[in-house]
Amino acid sequence: MSKFKIIILPILVLSVALQISYAQTPKRSVLDGVFYAPKGTTVVLQKDGRDELTLTASSNGNVDFSSNPFKFPNSYLDGAPYTLAIKSAP
Repeated sequence: MSKFKIIILPILVLSVALQISYAQTPKRSVLDGVFYAPKGTTVVLQKDGRDELTLTASSNGNVDFSSNPFKFPNSYLDGAPYTLAIKSAP
C-alpha cells in the first residue's frame, strides 16, 4: 500500500490544514485523508472539477481544533491524474 501525504494550508484568517492520502487497491484508488481545522470550520473540496465533498470540523469536546477523517466516494484508476481544489473556504 502506497501513501502520499499532501498538506494544503490555505492563506485565510483561520488556519486550515488538510492532509490527503490515497490507499491503493488493485487497479483502483480512493482519495481520503484527515481534515484538521478549528471546530465549526467548513470547507468544500472538489475533485476533478465535479466531485464535491463538504467537510465540517466537529465541535465536540473541549478542543479548539478537531481531526476529521474523510473519503471521496468515487474511486479512480491507479495512476490516473486528478485535480483537487478547495472550492469554498471559511
